[in-house]
Parts: sequence; C-alpha cells; structure tokens
Amino acid sequence: MHTISHHSALIYVMVVVAASDGVMSDREMEAIGRRTRTLPAFADFDSERLVQVAQECADILQEDDGLNAILGLVREALPEHLRE
Repeated sequence: MHTISHHSALIYVMVVVAASDGVMSDREMEAIGRRTRTLPAFADFDSERLVQVAQECADILQEDDGLNAILGLVREALPEHLRE
C-alpha cells in the first residue's frame, strides 16, 4: 500500500462522503474545491492537484475492498490527533 499526504487523506475523506450515494456531482466537487482553498489545513496544498487527487481516490474505490484501502491510507497519513 502506498502512502499519501495529509492533504490527500482529507480530500479522500471528502470524496468518500460525497460519493456515498454512488454519484459525485459537480456541485460536490466544487464544495471540496472551496474547502481546499479556504481551510487552514490546505494552506500549502496546490489546488491544481485537486482533480488528480479526487480521481486517485475514485480509482481506488473501484478496486475490490477499495473503501477499506482508502480508510487505511487515511489512517496512515493523518496524525493520531486528527483522527476521529
């Protein structure tokens, strides 16, 4: 399993939640984009990478046991105090 940045981990979580109904709308992607541009946790994130990171997440979700893989990557990427 590869490792991801804390930025990617947070984006993966947002993508999983947004796609939980089986569809990821443009409106949901725009909301994620707004968050990556305004939240302090993304201060040093290159917003040009958002679509790429979201697509990486979507690709993993399509794999067998993809959700568990995403959750494992997120767990590894985030320090314990940021996990809930």
